[in-house]
Formats: sequence, C-alpha cells, structure tokens
Amino acid sequence: MHTENIGICSWGARLIAVAFVAGAIGCSGGSSDDNGSGGTGGGTTGTGGSSGSGMTKLTELPSQNTDCPDTSPPPTEQYGACCMRALTSCEAPAFRISAMSFTKPATMADPFIAGIIAESFDDDRMNWVVALEGAEDDGPLTVTTGHADRNSDGSFQFTSGAASAPGDPTRWDPRTVPGTITGEQWSSEATDETVAVPVLNQQRDGHMIEIPFRRLRFETAQLSVGRQCIGERRITSFTTDAGSVRAFLDVDETIGALVMITPALQFTLCSLLAGTNPMDCADVPRSMWQKPPDSLCDGTDCTEGGCDPVTECNAWALEGGFGAQAVELVTP
Repeated sequence: MHTENIGICSWGARLIAVAFVAGAIGCSGGSSDDNGSGGTGGGTTGTGGSSGSGMTKLTELPSQNTDCPDTSPPPTEQYGACCMRALTSCEAPAFRISAMSFTKPATMADPFIAGIIAESFDDDRMNWVVALEGAEDDGPLTVTTGHADRNSDGSFQFTSGAASAPGDPTRWDPRTVPGTITGEQWSSEATDETVAVPVLNQQRDGHMIEIPFRRLRFETAQLSVGRQCIGERRITSFTTDAGSVRAFLDVDETIGALVMITPALQFTLCSLLAGTNPMDCADVPRSMWQKPPDSLCDGTDCTEGGCDPVTECNAWALEGGFGAQAVELVTP
C-alpha cells in the first residue's frame, strides 16, 4: 500500500485525522471540542477532538473501494469514497477529474458523447488534473489545470509540448489562474488561455476527441474526505454535483478540433455541436446550423447571450458538474 506522511493544514487548529469506525478521513478547520466534534471549518474528524484519543494523523490510504471502475487501474489500487489514487497534502492537493456531466450545450449531454467521455474517465484516457497551491489558509489560491500523463507507477505529470497532431503541440499544456478557498470550498478565476483536454484513443498514442475550454472557470468545488475527494463514487458512477465549471467552446477552435471515433468516422467538434454532421460546419451556412452558437467571445472575454446566433455569436456556452479523486502529481 502506498503511504505518505502529510503535513498539518492549520487555520485555527487544522488537523488531518481518520475516523476508523466510520472509515472517513477528516481535514478540518476551526477549533475542536472535548467530545470530538469537528470544529466549524470543515470536514469530519475522528471520534475525539484535537487532543482526544480518537484523533490520529492520517499516514496511509483507507480501505480499497470495490465499486471503483475495474478498467485502469484495477479497483485494488483505488481507495475510499472517491476511489482516490494517493494521499495528497491538504495544503496543496492534486486531483484527477473522475467524471463530468454537461448541462450545456445540449450536444455535450447527448448520450453518445456523454458515454464516450464517461468511459474515457473510467479507463484513464481522459486525464484532466487540477492542482491547488496555498490552501493552508482561507484566502488566495493558485489553481493549475490541464491534461496530465499517467506514469507507470500510477502518478501523474502535466504534459509539456507533447499534444498529438494536428495542432500546436503546447495546446495540452497546463494553465494557471488565481483562485480562492474558504474552508473546504474553492473556486477559480477564468483562464486567459484555452485549456484543451483530450480523450486519448484506445492505443493511447493519439486522441479521439479534444475539447478546447475557453475562459474555463471552476465556479465552485467542495472538498471532502480530508481534502482527498470532490464528490464520491456510487455503485456504477461518480457523483458530479460537488463541483461545477463554466467555459466557452469557440467556433473556430472547435473547427480545428477533430473527433476521431474510427479511421472511417471522423468529423470536427464544431460539426457535432452545430448539428451539421456528417457535413463539416465550415461548409454549411450558419443559418442552416441546427444548434447555432449562443455566446460572443472577443480578444479578452466571453459573454453568453446578447448576440445574433447567425451573424454575431461565435461560441457556445458550456456548463457542467464534476467529481474528482486525489492523485500523486509529480514534476519533471
């Protein structure tokens, strides 16, 4: 079993603890009392207070979770409520997004696309990682996010200049933005650069789908289980209501984003979003698009609504929920 000692997160008397009876991990803030309540700032602690006999610093992963996806890695390497892969410091936790559900645009919620994305998360072919820094106190936070490669030892590493063709090889590189944390809830500002996240093909030597998230913003995310989880794993799926994101899908960027289901079945993401398949959206007059864009992006920002879908709008607004699991993030 992978073990790691992790430091104390302290605002007030922040401790990392485990409730062995309940199987829950705590990383709570605020003060704690003699009867073992968890304080005012965060998650569940143990059966005792900061000096009680029930409080134990967490030094190893909790029990394996047999409800975790059985594809890659096998369930014996995934632990706790959210199928965490490793323990991360609660001052600087790192997460792999384990599931995502889109509420807009409607095409992204289509069962065909939703099924591909769900399978790719479970199979470690969509490895979207979010790393937080500066979470030891309420206030400013640094959020870094982007595609990461999974190493042979199960750790993850942000990619650098290695995006598959066609396109800019740096488009999968991580982006860093300011954020804020209050207690166990955090959020981020919108990214200036597009965050392009791929779904790798079955051979993992290229991508089958790439989603270019423009002005990506983590609206809110609730940390739990000692800051090792966002949401949890149910019997057959992960919950996605503990975190939410907003972004925009730029028409021009989606024209350049290929969806390669099979060698004989390829089209652009724009064609999928606009409803022009099998014809390329670039070859179809905007007035004939079944699902035209609803937002306007300029050089610095994007706004939903307030534009004519045929003549002015140049992006689709995107909203969704997500769940995430702790992973070990390494640097080169």
